[in-house]
Amino acid sequence: MGQGRLTKKERHELILSEVRRSASIRISKLARRIGVAGETIRRDLIELGEAGLLNRTYGGATISLVTSEPVISQRGLILVEERARIGRGAASLIGKGQIVMIDGGSTTFEAARYLSQLNRDLIIITNSPGVASVAGTKSDLSRHPLPRNL
Repeated sequence: MGQGRLTKKERHELILSEVRRSASIRISKLARRIGVAGETIRRDLIELGEAGLLNRTYGGATISLVTSEPVISQRGLILVEERARIGRGAASLIGKGQIVMIDGGSTTFEAARYLSQLNRDLIIITNSPGVASVAGTKSDLSRHPLPRNL
């Protein structure tokens, strides 16, 4: 990419994108990826850290707790194997014939996806169109309208 090709703003956007994608990143990796000196990345990380957009670490940065929650479409692309394991584990805890309330989210989506693969005769209550669509793919999952008094 070369140093002359990216503005500071473009570098900052790329740095934030890389940190969000991998949760943490090393200065050396960012410098190679962006094509600038490590010192340039250090200065960028200082500025982004002071703005509260990331947390500086020794030799790199991690996502900021304040800005660490990307949109759901991006979250589904991060930590995929971990989400699948959590979803599988959560689904395994649900017994046959239970009523389950599942909130929206990328990890809860995985749990609903695994539940839909099991033959558990469940009632799933959700406020998430994504969870509802994946949970409703099996015919053994009951679809009941919520009572008006809930």
